[in-house]
Amino acid sequence: MIDILIFGLLLMFGMFYSMFLEVSEERLQFVTRATWITVVAGTGATLALVGLFEIASELAYWKIWAAFACTGGPVVVRSLLNHFLRERQDRKGRVHSATP
Repeated sequence: MIDILIFGLLLMFGMFYSMFLEVSEERLQFVTRATWITVVAGTGATLALVGLFEIASELAYWKIWAAFACTGGPVVVRSLLNHFLRERQDRKGRVHSATP
């Protein structure tokens, strides 16, 4: 039961971090200018949260992998959505500029 709560916390962190990256990108272009900092921060936070398994449960390799999936998944989804939305806008721009 405690594992489910920890995985829930990891997923919530991943979603919050993804939203934080999106907002900071719009205002500061933080992700574009300093990608390495966002990766180090996300990895560090994930490893710190993985420590909860050691404290409250039993740590196993599959839990570490699952933890990174929970925290990294929302960030990957955010990046893919941004990519596809940008691509769609580019296509619309090319169609509008090509039509007389």
